Amino acid sequence: VLLSVDAEKSDIKKWQYLRTDNDFGMVWIKREGKGRVFNIVLGHRPDFYMMPDLVRLMVGGIQFALGDLDADTTPSAKLVKAPK
Repeated sequence: VLLSVDAEKSDIKKWQYLRTDNDFGMVWIKREGKGRVFNIVLGHRPDFYMMPDLVRLMVGGIQFALGDLDADTTPSAKLVKAPK
């Protein structure tokens, strides 16, 4: 996880039934087999894409997914098995 929401400081608290661990990752990377995954759930408004920091984040994520940028993909927290 590269960026997450602090559920205690956000209105996302009403979504807590979705995640009991309050881990709301908004930007993350991982390796999947021989491939790489970059996920970003920030913004659907055009003005977001005019923010230089967000553009750098997206370019870096794309470079990671393409294999042009190496990054540590060690999970940032222990995984908890989902209930059935």
